[in-house]
Amino acid sequence: MPLPRPRRAFTLIELLVVVAIVAVLIGLLLPAVQKVRETASRTRCQNNLKQIGLGMHHVHDTQGYFPSGGWGFRWVLHDPQTYGVGRRQGGGWVGSMLPYVEQEGIYNLGVGATPAQMRVVNAQRVAVPVPMYNCPTRRTGGPYPNVGGNDYRECDPTTPPLMARCDYAANAGDHQTPQNGQGPVDLDQGLNGPFTWVQGGATGVVYQRSQTRIADIPNGTTNVFLAGEKWMDSAEYRTGAHGGDNETMYSGYNNDVNRVTFNPPMRDLPNTPANTTTQPQFRFGSAHPGGVNMLMCDGSVRLVEFAVDPAVWKAMGRRAQ
Repeated sequence: MPLPRPRRAFTLIELLVVVAIVAVLIGLLLPAVQKVRETASRTRCQNNLKQIGLGMHHVHDTQGYFPSGGWGFRWVLHDPQTYGVGRRQGGGWVGSMLPYVEQEGIYNLGVGATPAQMRVVNAQRVAVPVPMYNCPTRRTGGPYPNVGGNDYRECDPTTPPLMARCDYAANAGDHQTPQNGQGPVDLDQGLNGPFTWVQGGATGVVYQRSQTRIADIPNGTTNVFLAGEKWMDSAEYRTGAHGGDNETMYSGYNNDVNRVTFNPPMRDLPNTPANTTTQPQFRFGSAHPGGVNMLMCDGSVRLVEFAVDPAVWKAMGRRAQ
């Protein structure tokens, strides 16, 4: 009777070789997968800006001007049916655009409410995110905690616990800062003045109490930014703790929803606090490796390299010479 043939098995060395080959293949494939994923995210980000551009132009076609930047960081979208999207609206451009980007449900919250009821509605509305306002390379819109205890007029409670965030900012100009404080002390001053709190010398398209028309952009709609990705601290995407991302996206004029071209754009970096010298909290920027997506006033979207000439970049924030 013949002896049984021994069963052949892989040796330990052969198994280690196979594992090493698989590891090398995964190492070669992973960067390609990440590159494809980033390309898809950047395309979605560009599409978000195109939708914002369509909404901005829809506002202009309907109202005769682009949505206003609002009054200041302590104001949010209030009673839009009464106060509209121009100088009488305390909230910023993000909230004013809602019905023009198919978000009527959020915009019309509280229609017909009393002033007291509207304050409760506003505290709820500031926490409602809209996917279109967020770059998929970074995050969703939350809502994220109100870690700084930021308070808002026309809200009840005045310090809502959660707030939705936006990854895009409108172009306020080429001056040094896109902020001018909290705005008026109450609704009456906001509607009737005096307007001593209005920022002077704003050179962009969407700024404090703006009502900019295409006719007010003699530098050309193809040459001037309308909006773009705002720079963010990549370690604080979801905390709401950074000085350039600590307000609700429905707030009025401030650096959370407005940026300037005084300094060149930057790629997102971790652990980069707000700074009075380098001012990252006032810049445009992105998480994309190639550059920052910018929406032009004609509705087109461009990827601008981080190494752009600072003088050229600054000029593209200015609507007129």
